[in-house]
Amino acid sequence: MRIDVELMKNIFKPSIDNITSLIQSILDSDALVDIAQILLVGGFSECLLIQDAIKTKFPNKKIIVPEEAGLSVLKGAVLFGHRPFYIESRKMKYTYGIELKDHFDSSEHDIKRLVVVDGVEYCDKIFEKLVTINETVPVGSIINRSYSATGTTTETDEFILYINRRGSAIYINHPPFRSM
Repeated sequence: MRIDVELMKNIFKPSIDNITSLIQSILDSDALVDIAQILLVGGFSECLLIQDAIKTKFPNKKIIVPEEAGLSVLKGAVLFGHRPFYIESRKMKYTYGIELKDHFDSSEHDIKRLVVVDGVEYCDKIFEKLVTINETVPVGSIINRSYSATGTTTETDEFILYINRRGSAIYINHPPFRSM
């Protein structure tokens, strides 16, 4: 079976464009400076179309494709399993936080968020950040926080972990996602 070269390029074009755009957005981030090399790993990195597209899009970068690039991810996972200290930190993909109530302050909080519990005014559904998007967190870090139950009638409280893709949330506007 013979397939026209241009047809094959068009089949792969959306994927290649998405990959090069993602690499560009990563290189444009404020946290990265002076990146001189790009290491391509995984099965798709062995494709000459992707290699050529990345070399064309980033002519000032040295593009490295190791032998058996398709096995690099697997080998890395095995090494990490045996020596997890190889990775020292992680950059947070999202802002993570929890929902809480705090004493209501009209100069700081939205009046729509006002709730009264046991005669005390609280601001409801505040997004309390634990870690922020793009924050570098050392592996094994522990975040210690102390919270008190709201009101005298509350015996237990539930903490739900929320994610925010922008990092600028003040309040929680969506119900939590619960999986069973």
